[in-house]
Amino acid sequence: MEELRNLNELAKQVVHNFNEKFDARDCKIPQTFKESVKRLKTFSVVYNEYSVIIKGDGVRSKDSYVPNQSFFMASFFIEYSYELSRYKQKIMPWLSNAGISTNDLTAFFTHERDKGKEDIKNGEDKFVEILDEIGYNGADRDYIIKFVTDYDWWSGSKTIERSDFFNSPVLSIMGLTASSNAAMALIVDHLTQHPELSSLLLNQIEITNMPNKYTEKLQQIFYGAPGTGKSNTIKCEVDQKDLPRVRTTFHPDSDYSTFVGAYKPTSVEVPMMTMIGTKAVPVENPDGTPRKEKKIVYEFVPQAFLKAYTGAWKNQDEPFFLIIEEINRGNCAQIFGDLFQLLDRNDETGLSDYPISPDEDIQKFLLADKKYGFAALTEEQKAAIPEEVLSGELMILPKNLHIWATMNTSDQSLFPIDSAFKRRWDWQYMPISDGKKGWQIAANGKRYDWWQFLQKMNDKIGTATNSEDKKLGYFFCKAKNGVIDAETFVGKVVFYIWNDVFKDFAEEAGDLFKDDDVDSPLLSFNKFYTVGIDGKTKVVEQKVELLLQNLGVEEVDDVEYVEDEDVDENLSDEARSSNNRLHVTFPDGETIRIQTCDEYVEVLKKIGLEKAYDVAQSKKPSILKCAFVTKEKEDAIENSTYLRYETIGEYHVVRGIHGDTMRLFLEKISNRYNLGLKFYRQ
Repeated sequence: MEELRNLNELAKQVVHNFNEKFDARDCKIPQTFKESVKRLKTFSVVYNEYSVIIKGDGVRSKDSYVPNQSFFMASFFIEYSYELSRYKQKIMPWLSNAGISTNDLTAFFTHERDKGKEDIKNGEDKFVEILDEIGYNGADRDYIIKFVTDYDWWSGSKTIERSDFFNSPVLSIMGLTASSNAAMALIVDHLTQHPELSSLLLNQIEITNMPNKYTEKLQQIFYGAPGTGKSNTIKCEVDQKDLPRVRTTFHPDSDYSTFVGAYKPTSVEVPMMTMIGTKAVPVENPDGTPRKEKKIVYEFVPQAFLKAYTGAWKNQDEPFFLIIEEINRGNCAQIFGDLFQLLDRNDETGLSDYPISPDEDIQKFLLADKKYGFAALTEEQKAAIPEEVLSGELMILPKNLHIWATMNTSDQSLFPIDSAFKRRWDWQYMPISDGKKGWQIAANGKRYDWWQFLQKMNDKIGTATNSEDKKLGYFFCKAKNGVIDAETFVGKVVFYIWNDVFKDFAEEAGDLFKDDDVDSPLLSFNKFYTVGIDGKTKVVEQKVELLLQNLGVEEVDDVEYVEDEDVDENLSDEARSSNNRLHVTFPDGETIRIQTCDEYVEVLKKIGLEKAYDVAQSKKPSILKCAFVTKEKEDAIENSTYLRYETIGEYHVVRGIHGDTMRLFLEKISNRYNLGLKFYRQ
């Protein structure tokens, strides 16, 4: 179990978050939540538009009427109650192993809570003794002791063995009392056991409070150069908030049927029939059961648009997203067809200003399909939909249906988008900017800053082509553990700039593709590859280095730390075995497999820390502008969240760096002292 958090600080954080984000206006509970929560313990839940009735099953039970805000309010504090439950989960096995029976728990917790009071004579620290016996010295030890002995620290009241012990502290930091808020206690209890449900409510609040420049717009196209984060922006705004969505990608073969729906052949199992005289009689198996056979039939199969259309009408209280990737790679006029009319949305209602009449096939689907059609809706959901829409007579885009698309400007010549279509969308330009990831290019044992490369390359592209379309965005290719290796760089970046950018602008490229080979001065694409003795194609890293030098990209001295580090000190055995790990082989034949920083330190010890220290003083490479091995600790490492020192004699070794960075440092030591170390991953 992960280390526990400071409950006192967490309570302050949760209250601050609540005060900052909670809006007491009338609000509607998402349909997904309603379908998931139909009972709270022995009470049934009846949802109205802006209130909820919590009904007891007994004859004498009284109903509780609570506003919808109670559920939203409770969701802010579930992080706190869930952390309380984690505390309990952690300590209960220790008590059981110490021989404290279930019947003795109340007395034990009461003793630990009250032993500091003046009228309590027995001040024995039983719980501390248990921690000492099991040798528990985790970073959260003091928090755990406070949890058991200092109820004021976490606003506790009921002793910890009770199943509802977390209700009173949560209600307390909410500013409520348990006696006057029995219904709220039920809500808190249920959401604590199902924390994923509180996320539904918190997401709804995020959407309701929408100070977001993107989410206010129903139809918009995110456009820009390749790698500017168009799809990632949608992912952050929609996918990561787990909002309902349907995603599709346009391509040259996309058409109305692949976007909306069409009849398609499908295999179904039906009773086998035979003719006896003039009658069709079912065939039976020897055991008397009906014999089945498969037949090909044609059924209407809905595609992305119809799934999003009915999904949005199903629950109009939360936004639904139809996401279209690469919208300009398809013929939009052909794909949208008469749906084009629906894209005119009313500024006030969000509904389509000009409805259309669907064809008979779509109308039948909307009426009869029990999975995606309106036949799948509850009576309550049907009542919220206009009759002409519910019957399939008319199609109107609902107010909560967002249609978001991406467009790569370098591909805009595939299918030009006409001005009438463009006018129906809001356009969000995604500029090229520093992604602040600290990514680096690794080539020939050196590192180069990815963002500096992009700036210089984009200047070259702009000068040569007088266009923004061919420039590269920060996410044009992905780094692994913060590093773009030479193979990835050549396969994605060099291939692109050679074939798609400068093939028509060879003269404008200047010295970019200048080779140091006098007999063949052009650094053509084929020179970036060679065939090894094993017959496999390999990247010539010296040519990558030359290209970067031609462009004026400088070698990086300082190694930026990236959180998705390659060597994790807390990896499980299973996780370790599933990843390729750096291996270091010494001339004496010993190979050390670096799984954690412990093995990295062992390699440095075997090499000799005095050698490592000597090489580290050049700070090439370095991290946070600090040497990897030093005799005096530096504040940048001491204050880092992810890095720390390990002291070995007079030396301090930085722990927490990437596996690739380890290799770079070890290679420099090996080269300086001719150690003959060999490196590989496996």
